[in-house]
Amino acid sequence: METAWALGALPQSLTVYGIEGQEFGAGTALSEPVARAAERLVALLADAPGTGN
Repeated sequence: METAWALGALPQSLTVYGIEGQEFGAGTALSEPVARAAERLVALLADAPGTGN
């Protein structure tokens, strides 16, 4: 966003999707609930209008 701002190219709007993590230790893999949430979000966004699919 800082680069877009510096270039005068900010978008009209921005949507941010977040998934709350559970474990943050070094070398820790995604927990099952987080992995499932990420898969659901990817599927949702892939089917969203305007994604070219």
